Amino acid sequence: MPRLGLHALLGMVFMVGLGLGVGNAAPTTGSLVLLATAAPQPKALRVAPGRIVIWLNRTKYRPLTLTFDGSPSPDPSCPAGIGFVRRNSLVFTQPALPPGGTASLCFPAPGVYAYVVHGLGHPASGTVTVGGGRLP
Repeated sequence: MPRLGLHALLGMVFMVGLGLGVGNAAPTTGSLVLLATAAPQPKALRVAPGRIVIWLNRTKYRPLTLTFDGSPSPDPSCPAGIGFVRRNSLVFTQPALPPGGTASLCFPAPGVYAYVVHGLGHPASGTVTVGGGRLP
């Protein structure tokens, strides 16, 4: 996707999410996860089925890779899947996210999707829980 398209998508996430508290697991058309030097923010995100999650590398100098290696596994071929590929059961960012870089996935099916962030110099992980509980 051209860079302008990514900025438009990020703008949509901020506009929709600001009123709902992006990052506090409130379902929106898109949710943003910030990747910084400590851990993903939010570390645990909950969204409604079919929503988009965008990861943004906020580090200054570190390219980062995200991997989903479990079941369920997200589908990187969804229309909103940008920057992720599948190799067997592993879904990961390719190439690595440079500082300021983004990648996104949609999550059509309920479940808990666990991922690991590589490149921070220490273990970091997060989850995307899709569905469950009361979602507007």
